[in-house]
Amino acid sequence: MQFLSSQIHDNTQVLNLLFQPSLASTSVQMKIISLSVREERRLPSGATPDPNRDIGFASLLIRLENPQEKTQIIVLDKIEIKGVLNPVVYCINNEPKTIDLKPLENSDMVFHLTNKTGYIGQDRVKAFIYYRINNQKGILESQSVAVDRL
Repeated sequence: MQFLSSQIHDNTQVLNLLFQPSLASTSVQMKIISLSVREERRLPSGATPDPNRDIGFASLLIRLENPQEKTQIIVLDKIEIKGVLNPVVYCINNEPKTIDLKPLENSDMVFHLTNKTGYIGQDRVKAFIYYRINNQKGILESQSVAVDRL
């Protein structure tokens, strides 16, 4: 697995997977394009101290491709960010999202997840997407990425 690393303006490191984990079915292709994870323990300059502020952040970019000439319905049931060494769930989005992918349509979707604890004891994490396509359930797992600590 090779990574292309790029820096964006706020020092967040984004790891783009050159060989993406993907789901390839006869109806839809789903790929994890990038996963960026950071922990911000220090209070941002100018911010008022808040014990309930978010500390852990994750951004997940996925691509959906419909090569068929008919609409496909995809349901993303849940997205989790888990530790690699200890599969504790650090971030979760369990609000199902239904996507109607039109004929021959490609769609990129970004999900932002947060937590109030950070990624304690974890240097690397993975994203897990639980989905349904045509009533078939599946799980798409990303490659592990390093937690960027600011």
